Amino acid sequence: MMRFSRRSFCFKVIFLVLVGVLLATANSVYAGGSEEKTYIEFIIDASGSMREKVEGNQSRMDVAKEVLKELVEGLDDDPMLEIALRVYGFQLPGKSSCEDSGLMQGFGPVGKVRSSILQIVESLSPKGMTPIGYSLKEAAKDFPKGKDSRNVIVLVTDGEESCMANPCAISQQLQKDGIILKPYVVGFALSAAAEEKVRCIGNYFSAKDKASLSDALKSIMVEVVAAPSLEVEAWADGKNVTAKTDIQVLDSSGKPVAVEVKAKAGEVLKLSAAEGVYTVTGKFIVDNEPVEVSQANVNLKGGQTTRVRLDFGDMTGKIVLYAEAGGKAIPPSALAARVYRDGKDRGQLLADGDGLSIKVSAGIYDLRCDYSSVPKQSLGVEGIEVKRGEVKKVELTFQRPGRIRVKTIVDGKPSDQVDVKLHQNGKFVGDFEKVQGERGVFEVGVLEGSYDILATPKIAGFSPQWMNGVAVKAGETVNKEIVISSTKIRVKLIMDGKPYHAPDYQTRVMVYHAGTTNYVCDLEEIEKGVFERQMKEGLYDLELVNIGTGIADKWMRDQ
Repeated sequence: MMRFSRRSFCFKVIFLVLVGVLLATANSVYAGGSEEKTYIEFIIDASGSMREKVEGNQSRMDVAKEVLKELVEGLDDDPMLEIALRVYGFQLPGKSSCEDSGLMQGFGPVGKVRSSILQIVESLSPKGMTPIGYSLKEAAKDFPKGKDSRNVIVLVTDGEESCMANPCAISQQLQKDGIILKPYVVGFALSAAAEEKVRCIGNYFSAKDKASLSDALKSIMVEVVAAPSLEVEAWADGKNVTAKTDIQVLDSSGKPVAVEVKAKAGEVLKLSAAEGVYTVTGKFIVDNEPVEVSQANVNLKGGQTTRVRLDFGDMTGKIVLYAEAGGKAIPPSALAARVYRDGKDRGQLLADGDGLSIKVSAGIYDLRCDYSSVPKQSLGVEGIEVKRGEVKKVELTFQRPGRIRVKTIVDGKPSDQVDVKLHQNGKFVGDFEKVQGERGVFEVGVLEGSYDILATPKIAGFSPQWMNGVAVKAGETVNKEIVISSTKIRVKLIMDGKPYHAPDYQTRVMVYHAGTTNYVCDLEEIEKGVFERQMKEGLYDLELVNIGTGIADKWMRDQ
């Protein structure tokens, strides 16, 4: 069973402004978009308490009519504005007391519906109850569907809900569903207890007489029709980061205030708020750490657009690398450098004027740089600490490479038929390269130090030749010559102090591997009594046979 108190029949005129925003899509924001159309629905509480006096002989209804008519008459006929009128408590035909709410004038341009609304307002007389919650639900159905618009409803009351509904919960649900924003509520001649019961519906204004009622409604209209606009941009590292920034508007006490989002954050976040002085804050996440910036004393005025730029500054630092060798700068094209953090590759440094550079977030880095000298050189630097906005300069000094040039002489003549290799401390370092246009000349790039050279002939009969302890200073070119002579076995037969030759005998000088019977070859007789042949290095045994009459064969061991 419904229970009604005498207080429930007090005059209640509520203009409830519920601002609902159908947010612009991201595409329209980035394209610039067009201004959203505003729909205002006035909800008038015409309950029985409207008869009570508020100023002299005027009833609350009389005052409410005068203020509302002045308000409607003063509205501009703006193509971007349409208005409507809903009334409850008027004892509409076919309606029960707690569903006594009806749309008396649907939405239309101000110029077309102004006269109708004025006539309806003038005809109102206080009669019924106060179904605020039911009226909010019905009002949500009155707005055009599927349009990008700002939906507004208006309520002035001197009492609370009289039909057991919960208008505060209904209002919050409609806000959550995106149909409305936080409502505007004007309490007209309400007691303190009654004010507390309607304050939770939305933004609350208190009025005690005609002047304060008029002021309250004018303030609401400024916020709704000519609300101050706030446009906020956020920048970091010279780039627009508005869409990635958490932006809040704070009041003088530092508490966040409710704002109407007119356009989502793309390049610019467009907001609407009440007149006043605010602080705008922004929070931007860099490497999982929040960076905050704010702008205080932002003064918002009706009908004006205030633009705020939040600049986080440089979110990154910069590592700049310069390198030199032998007192001369190394061009960036000859360098390759990368930075590492926590063992992970964080990127390559790129050419930047006379050096290389890379932008990095704050932290500690290791750097490795390769110099494409011959030979290639590498240097590293550890523990480079970089702070936000800081340019950290790193300088590296490489050796100026030296060179070793070798001329190979084989059997008395310069020869390219030699394999030349470089060693250091018993380890192979690299190959010499043939110098084009110069017979028998090879060269290699080296750093300062001592080296060994191995020259291996590619021609049979010539043995490899080592040259040890070749010292090279930074930037120095050292020239060396390696002479490689053939290895020969020559046997000359002498008898009575003269070369011996037995023409009637086929004298042979046979070669065996030392200590074996493994035949290798015969020496060739190149002249009377002289036998010779090129041989590989090693130990050999020689057997001389058919030397002559009465001369025994002869062995020569380990030759």
